[in-house]
Amino acid sequence: MNKLIIILVVILLFGVGSYFIFNQQNQQSSITENEIVIKNFAFTPTALIVKTGTTVIWLNDDPVPHSIKSDTFNSEIFNKGESFQFKFDNTGTYDYTCGPHPTMIGEIIVQD
Repeated sequence: MNKLIIILVVILLFGVGSYFIFNQQNQQSSITENEIVIKNFAFTPTALIVKTGTTVIWLNDDPVPHSIKSDTFNSEIFNKGESFQFKFDNTGTYDYTCGPHPTMIGEIIVQD
């Protein structure tokens, strides 16, 4: 009887673990290469390398409003499910923060 319980627990743990691994992989694959997701008060990815002429999209997946602030581009406040986009026409490194949460930082590196 004890062996049966142990086997059932192992099967259950394997099933739950597989679900979380599969779910995490699906969430990561839904992010496009030019998209930055705002979640848990962080930008993901923190640094993004793009080619000149690329439009980068920031998507707010947090329950609180955020904005994007930099020396070159700025957004209005946007809520969960909303986004901001900016087209990078010039090479260079662009540092940015979140307006309401300045400890959130990110970087866009634009190359030819």
